[in-house]
Formats: sequence, structure tokens, C-alpha cells
Amino acid sequence: NVAGGSVYASSISGASATANTSATANVNVSGGTLTLGGNIVRTGGVGTSVFNLNLSGGTLDMGGNAIGSSTSAITFNWTGGTLKNVSGLNGTSGIILNTGNPFTPVYLDGTNTFNSTLTIKDSTLELSSSTALGANSKIAFDGTAGVLKLGTGVAIDVSGNLSSGNAQLDTNGNDITFSNSVSGLTSFTKLGSGKLTISSTSGTLAPTVSILGGIIQLGGGDNQIPVGGFLNGTTALYLDAIAGSPELIANGVKVDLNADVTLSNSGATLSGSKGTSAYSFNFKKDIIIQDNATATLSASNMITGSTSKINVGSGATLTVSG
Repeated sequence: NVAGGSVYASSISGASATANTSATANVNVSGGTLTLGGNIVRTGGVGTSVFNLNLSGGTLDMGGNAIGSSTSAITFNWTGGTLKNVSGLNGTSGIILNTGNPFTPVYLDGTNTFNSTLTIKDSTLELSSSTALGANSKIAFDGTAGVLKLGTGVAIDVSGNLSSGNAQLDTNGNDITFSNSVSGLTSFTKLGSGKLTISSTSGTLAPTVSILGGIIQLGGGDNQIPVGGFLNGTTALYLDAIAGSPELIANGVKVDLNADVTLSNSGATLSGSKGTSAYSFNFKKDIIIQDNATATLSASNMITGSTSKINVGSGATLTVSG
């Protein structure tokens, strides 16, 4: 048990079980720092073997070593504190982060190179360094309360790391760019202040895109979003001013919206310039301004389909310009 101070271990192994026996090993870090010079290994055996690694506070510094393996997994109960410098999380099997408290983050720091999936469930994982995720590290989301948050000043591209589920990304005041195509997500929600620029012209991002804070900007120049690309097909878009005034900007980009666009709360904005494209926004379904919302549509050549409508709720204000 490590509850304070600094402790070094060359490696940790345990839970060796012979035939017809069971063995349980527990390593608890609740404060201070535990630094490893080797792997944390479940020895296993022919019996029943369980290795619980419990991180509830403090720092677990793996020193570039691994936790468990694909054939001998460790149960990693991570409910608080910081994990850093880990090269493996149960081999290719990965771990599930489930703190049960999405309002208090746990931290991933240092340089990590694990090539498995870290699944976020009912938790917030904050990246504290620009090398917190390796090129082959994947982030998945289980349920609707998992958040990946960028630490202060950690303006990194995580588009190559997002893999599946209802992704929620808190940019936390950072301006970042998605340069890789994103596919496989059930939904994508942008939280926090700061701008997310989508520069890739491939991938679908998600069937439902919500901007609950800050700005999403599509590309630049005169590039066009191809069929099946970002905000095409049946993508639904929601702008809701939970933190700041959410905004979608399309500069020189053709955006075809074949699903309803919902603007709620105050300050939601769609804006853009068409560049050499025929239009900046083509609304083929309805634009919905919810009750008491304040919304602005400001773009050149913003067009609507023959059957689309702008529905303005009770007490709502709509400003149209451009």
C-alpha cells in the first residue's frame, strides 16, 4: 500500500495459484508516488488467480513499463490520481475506466505508448501532457457520460485516437485541429471553450454532432466535404450554449445537412463564407430554434430545400445576415 511519499519497485508480480487453489494480489496507491522499474505482472497458474491494481490517488509512474498482458490481465481499478509513462495496458485487451464520477477527472500524464483501447465509462480522463496518448492508443466511450478532456495548454490532435461510442471531447480552452478522418463513433459532442477545426475531408465523424461549447470550424480555403463526409448524409447537428456561445463555421466549405439542425439556449451561431463553392450551408431538413433561444444565421449563400422550414420557438430570437 502506498499512501504517501515516494516508493520505487523494480517490478511487481503476484497472484500465483497452483492447481485447485486460488490466489489474490492487491496493490493499492492512494497517495504519494509509486514508480516502477519493470512490469506489473499477474503470475497466474493453473488455479484461480486475481490481481487487483487500485489507483485512487497519488501517482503511478510505470517508468515506460506495462500493466498486465493479453494472456494474464490485471484488474485495474482506477478511480483517482494520475497514471503516467505506461507502455501497455493488458496487452491488446486494454482497460475500462469507470470512476462513477464524471465530474472529477483522473489524469493521464507523461509519455504513454500503449497500443490497446482505454474505454471511458461514467468518468472524465484528462490528458496532462502532449504525449499522453501514443499513435496507436485508442479511446472508446461506453454509455453517455464519458469525457476526454484536454489539460490546460495541451492542444493536441486526438482524431487518430477516437475509436467508438458516444465521444465527448472537452477542449478546455485549447484550439486544436482534427487532421485525421474519424469514423466509428455513435455521436460526437464538443464541450468547453476553444476551437476545433476539422481539416480532414474524409470520414463521417458521427451520425450526431453536438456543440455544447466553443467553436467547430470546417476546413478552410475552398475544399469541399465529400459525400459521406463530415456533416453529410443524415448527420444531426445540435448547438447548445452550456459554456460560451457555440458556433459552427464553414469557410469555403459546402455543408449538406440532411437532418434537422437544432439551436437551443443562447448565442448559437452558424456562420461562414462560400469561397468558390456554390453555397456554404444547404439545409435539406428543418432548422429548429428552441423556446427562448437566441440564434444567428450568418453566411453567404445559405440555402434551404423546398420542403425545409425554419421553426422559431416561443420567446426565441433569430437573426439572419449575410
